[in-house]
Amino acid sequence: MSANEPEDPVNPFAAPVTSAAIKPLAGDPDPLPPPKLSNVFAKWLVICGISAGPSFFFGYSVGNGRFPAVLGMVIGVMIFVVAYTALEFTSAVQQQMAKPVSRRAAWIAYLTRVGISIVFPVGIFVDVFCGIFAMGISSSVTGLQAGLGNSTSSPVPAGYECFQFVFTTVAQGILLNLVLFAFMGIAWVFCNSFSRD
Repeated sequence: MSANEPEDPVNPFAAPVTSAAIKPLAGDPDPLPPPKLSNVFAKWLVICGISAGPSFFFGYSVGNGRFPAVLGMVIGVMIFVVAYTALEFTSAVQQQMAKPVSRRAAWIAYLTRVGISIVFPVGIFVDVFCGIFAMGISSSVTGLQAGLGNSTSSPVPAGYECFQFVFTTVAQGILLNLVLFAFMGIAWVFCNSFSRD
């Protein structure tokens, strides 16, 4: 070996000693950044607010537009906004939503729900059907008939009427969410069958 030749010749065909890590195309995705409370609350306020539109219209008619009835429905909707916001911050939901299939199924379900609420009279039919059951449940549990009459004056004190409408709104929301979760399960099966993740 001559003095001009390098001691360790470089092989141009050799693999590099170090290389950048290559992320797999499939498998566990990188964890999503933690959501911001204000963004999550605003998202559920919009979703629940639009979804409650047909029910609010129906309840407004049943309560003859009285303030305790309207206040009760607003409180009932806000209960779901707060509950959904808190639920999204749980570790179980965050782990599930980190999966692309679950995220797609959830978005399909909630966008469909919002779309149904906007399209008339489909939204009214779905909400009235569950609302009738909710009124029966709340009347049998509370023993109150607030807002169910046709007169413009409430047959019970305002506080009781407000509670009746809160209870009815929550009961109806639970029924509608059961239907929504069933649809979300169908959407998940559909998304999972076409997913490569």
